[in-house]
Amino acid sequence: MNSSDLSTASESAASRDDGFAARLREDIAAGYRRVTYLGIALMLGFGVLDIISLDDPRLVAKFFAMRLALALVMIGLLNFSQRPRFQRWVESVCALAMYLIGSFMGLMSALNLGHQSHYYAGITLTLVAVGVFVPIGPLHVLVTSSAVYVTFVGLLIALDPVPLARWDWSVFAANSIFLISTATTVTVGAYFNRRLRRRLFEAAFAQQQTNEELRSVYERITHSYQEVSEKNREIEEAYRAKSQFLDNMSHELRTPLTCILTPLEGLLAGNARGEVRQVFEDMHTATRQLYDLINDLLDYSKYGARDQPLARDPVDVRAIVDEQVKAFGSTARQRKLGLQWDPPPEPVVVLGSARELGKVARNLISNAIKFTSAGGRVTVAVAVVGERVRLSVRDTGIGMSEAVQAKLFTPFFQGDATSTRAFEGTGIGLALVKTIVNRHDGEVVVDSSPGRGTTMTVELPSQPLDPTELVGMAPAQPAPGESMLAIPVPEDILGTPAMSMTRIERLPGFDRVELLDPAAPTPDLSFPGAAPLLGEHLMAAQGERSRILVIDDHPEIVRVIERLLAPQHDVYTASNGEEGLEKVREVRPALVISDVMMPKLSGFQLVEQLRKDPEFERLPVLLLTARADGRDRVRGLRRGASDYLVKPFLPEELKARVGNLLRAQHYESYLTRLNEELATKSSSLEGRVHGFFIDTVRTLVAAIDAKDFYTGGHSERVSHFAVRIAEHMKVARPLLRTIELGALLHDVGKIGIPDKVLNKPGALTLEEIEVIRQHTVLGGKILEKSPELAELRRFALHHHERWDGTGYPDRLRGDDIPPSVRVVSVADCWDAMVSDRIYRSGMEPRIAAEKVSKLGGTQFDPMVVEAMMEIWPELELPPNLRPLKPRTSPAENRQGPRVSECGEVYEVHN
Repeated sequence: MNSSDLSTASESAASRDDGFAARLREDIAAGYRRVTYLGIALMLGFGVLDIISLDDPRLVAKFFAMRLALALVMIGLLNFSQRPRFQRWVESVCALAMYLIGSFMGLMSALNLGHQSHYYAGITLTLVAVGVFVPIGPLHVLVTSSAVYVTFVGLLIALDPVPLARWDWSVFAANSIFLISTATTVTVGAYFNRRLRRRLFEAAFAQQQTNEELRSVYERITHSYQEVSEKNREIEEAYRAKSQFLDNMSHELRTPLTCILTPLEGLLAGNARGEVRQVFEDMHTATRQLYDLINDLLDYSKYGARDQPLARDPVDVRAIVDEQVKAFGSTARQRKLGLQWDPPPEPVVVLGSARELGKVARNLISNAIKFTSAGGRVTVAVAVVGERVRLSVRDTGIGMSEAVQAKLFTPFFQGDATSTRAFEGTGIGLALVKTIVNRHDGEVVVDSSPGRGTTMTVELPSQPLDPTELVGMAPAQPAPGESMLAIPVPEDILGTPAMSMTRIERLPGFDRVELLDPAAPTPDLSFPGAAPLLGEHLMAAQGERSRILVIDDHPEIVRVIERLLAPQHDVYTASNGEEGLEKVREVRPALVISDVMMPKLSGFQLVEQLRKDPEFERLPVLLLTARADGRDRVRGLRRGASDYLVKPFLPEELKARVGNLLRAQHYESYLTRLNEELATKSSSLEGRVHGFFIDTVRTLVAAIDAKDFYTGGHSERVSHFAVRIAEHMKVARPLLRTIELGALLHDVGKIGIPDKVLNKPGALTLEEIEVIRQHTVLGGKILEKSPELAELRRFALHHHERWDGTGYPDRLRGDDIPPSVRVVSVADCWDAMVSDRIYRSGMEPRIAAEKVSKLGGTQFDPMVVEAMMEIWPELELPPNLRPLKPRTSPAENRQGPRVSECGEVYEVHN
């Protein structure tokens, strides 16, 4: 019973009972059809039994006619039951057919031997066949079986040739018991079969319903998933739009701040005094607060929407807190507060972001000072407790209730949100603190009560360092009143008459540059041994006004930078990336200062275009960005930017970075000139050394060839042929040189062969042939003695190896032979064939080519032979390498063996 049948049944009926009835009718019809065909076959087939068991031919003919008539009746009933309008009566038709067959078998029994006839077994067979093949109901089976038995008994009484009084009642009783037992068994079987089918159908029907429900649930889930995916896509688009909005907002807010803060820094560094200076400082403080507020808003929005990747580097918490305490020192003095900070003696290290942890310390200290009245105290402490680093900020301020503490880290929450509140703020500082601490796998805890102050505690996992890292991380201890950091700044940047030292004093988010004593000594940055030349180069470069191109779509920024740099440099401007790229090609500046976010062509794209152009690939580019999170800096530096500056910037910092880039450009131009000179001299020297080396090798080869007057000039010719073959095979240039030298030295081992054997005019003995073959081993030993020539020993050792492994001395096979040696082996054999010898004339090149072509795959590498066959008509020797006619030698015995240059032993007369 498959799912498609169940689907048909469920679709054709409205209820489970109707479905089961329809399914049952289909099974009964199928079983009835099988039983009918089987019954017809058996009835006609058992006609053979009539012929065997009956003596009366007339009775045989009668039985055959009865069998045929019953078969026709059964076919008629089957056709009747298959009609659509009579299919509902198929079970009754099957019962009728069962009755007819049983009665037919009872009639045959009555006509043949009566109650003692064996034909009654046909009734049993009919009952069993119907019970097995047709799922007819137990009631139909019981009624039909009873009717068949009654008919059977009636026919026996009426037609049995034996009178009733003379019946063998034991036989009749036995047959009756067998028939009744069979009918009972079939009836019980039909009952249980019907029940089992009902249960099976109900289970399948329930499964069908469950499947439909599951399918419906799946469709709903699929629809919901599609809706969720659509919502996620909308969220992603909204997030991208928000990120783009934040980027644009950051740019739009920081650009005006740059136009305010940068001139203010210049005015504060000037000679302003009295009330004017106080106004400037108040403006600077207010602008600084606005800058911090913008940073907090943008940072919290960034962290709240998506987790940004956290760069985990060793960070000294002590140094971070020390910097923030110093930054808030003046604020605490103005509010008449005590700000206590006792730094630990050793660095306190965690893994994380120094910039983000600085925000944590700044917000905690700022809040503590804000909510502490005059005369109060703020205490900051850092300690290592077990495996945790604890930063605590305790104040004696107004404190908080439990209700306020419960919502303290909620974004934009304020304890007093009325219009008459006493404390300013946006309510995102502590929410940002909570987010950053969680990103660093830490926790923040508040302990406070109204009127008794507040203690904020941050705990982070500690990161122990080895002593060397601790020493490198320990800050220098400045003298009283001095700042933490001092760097040299040259005069062309600061406009001072001599090299000066600057002190960078850390303010909240900015660096203030102050001049120190101009007479202070400066470090020597010149190269050892080249100081006069470098000094002359730098003096000449600094004496010229450098061209600087400033690209920004905000005219205010352009004017600010132009005012700062114009006294020392020639400043050119452009309002967008495309115009800036054209100006670069037109003006050819020494430095480009470009904004990142610009129309038509961004700063990133500008850098990429410059780095693709060989003419400007080394042009220094200083990028300006309004984003302080570092992503723009990393992207710009990876794309080729030379340096980065975040808006708003200090005037002196801009000048210092410009000076550094120009000075680095001067250094690079000086080093480029030196490298070009060195490369020219190195190339010339390398050529001379290589020529000297080749001449030395050729002299050695000439001495070798002079030893063997049979093959004079052979090595140089082999070298020429090998190089031509290798060039045709497109071998790399360095390997061509190796092949050239290896071919020249491939026969160096002949130095160790006795002259009487090497130049023997007559036939060689087998022992002398083995002596000559030893020149490969001798050559390898000779060349391995020299470090410069050891790489070439494989040519001397293996140039007589064969592709099929039958060569000498090591019987190398196939790819085991070095590729470069395979080329020399073919060139060696070619020269041996086409050159004149004392005992024979050289072959015609065409004949030699035919011979070499047949050796591919047996003696030589097939690929090398193929290359040789492609170029052999063009293998012309230069005049200086053409062989001379052989010198006169004693008459030879032309009988006996010799060794050819191809390595084979052959008879001289051949």
